[in-house]
Amino acid sequence: MPYLSMQKLSRTLLPSPRNIVISLITFTVLCSISAWQSYNKGITAGIDVNYWDTWLSYIPWWGHWIWLAPLLIARIHNLPYLGSKRLEMLWQHIVMCVVTLGTYWIMTVVTISLIEANNVNFGTLVYVAEFIVGGPFHFDAMIYVCIVCLGFVGLFDKYVMSEQARNKALSNQLVQTQLEALRAQLNPHFLFNTLNSICSLIRQHDEQSSLKALSELSMMLRKVLENRSKHLVTVEQELAFTHSYLNIQKMRFGDKLDEKITVSEGCHDMEIPFMLLQPLLENAVQHSSQLSTYNNPIHVTIKFEEPFLVITLVNRPANDNNHQGFGIGIDNCRQRLKRIYGNDFVLSLEHQGDVFITIIKVPAGD
Repeated sequence: MPYLSMQKLSRTLLPSPRNIVISLITFTVLCSISAWQSYNKGITAGIDVNYWDTWLSYIPWWGHWIWLAPLLIARIHNLPYLGSKRLEMLWQHIVMCVVTLGTYWIMTVVTISLIEANNVNFGTLVYVAEFIVGGPFHFDAMIYVCIVCLGFVGLFDKYVMSEQARNKALSNQLVQTQLEALRAQLNPHFLFNTLNSICSLIRQHDEQSSLKALSELSMMLRKVLENRSKHLVTVEQELAFTHSYLNIQKMRFGDKLDEKITVSEGCHDMEIPFMLLQPLLENAVQHSSQLSTYNNPIHVTIKFEEPFLVITLVNRPANDNNHQGFGIGIDNCRQRLKRIYGNDFVLSLEHQGDVFITIIKVPAGD
């Protein structure tokens, strides 16, 4: 156990206000219970007793633990860890036990002497000391052990919470690294295909479309740079990115594509992973471009179905679904969703007649 990191949980020997309050309440209640038992015994035995006087008589026994217990717990939280030097650690605890119980007994002897004799003299001190050694000595030792155990339980609880927070931070860092790796895989793939589309326009000597496509690509790259540290963007921001991509593809393939994007009211400000739609649309465009037919549908619908934001992509698949490179978008998308949402998402792919339907459901959030 990395005890040194546990020491950082408590950087002062002073007790925490929380432990002081708990100690005050605990030992006041124990004092009241002990006084009540003695009071009832006195009443049962026919002795004329007063509860308040009985309660005051127990204060020397319980009252000093009110301030000793928080100090003891604070000291436990700051004991240095000596690794394999168990004898030295044992010696530390023995010294702490002797000092604590010695202080408690001295204060108790003095307090009882003042209460019962109104002064402190040698005879009174000896009488009270003999009473302690012959009577509640073992009981005081048991209280000390209980306080020490509670101190270690509290220390271990703080350590566990600290480790959980550290593990969560490490887990978040790992997820961030994995997401960045996936984005790094996705961006070159998107750039390669987009540049291929622009090259096709240049080969066709379509200067105007080529310049417009380069402008759209410039805007897309600017969006990538602006959102390089973000994993979530609004639907509106994601659509601005995908519109530019589709504009480039329509310049290249013309009437081959019939693209349509429908967004329900209230969904524009909801968040989705950045570049979630682009690789899916890229797959759809690649499939549709191979078909001999025209006006092949690439329809995207975004709507809210509590508690999910539902994205539906409908396109017509090509006859050859095993074309190299088409699957990277789906696999990448699934991995990114897994790392962001855990198991709280849906990604389904299915054929219905002559169309291919991709459905994504992610938790809706503003």
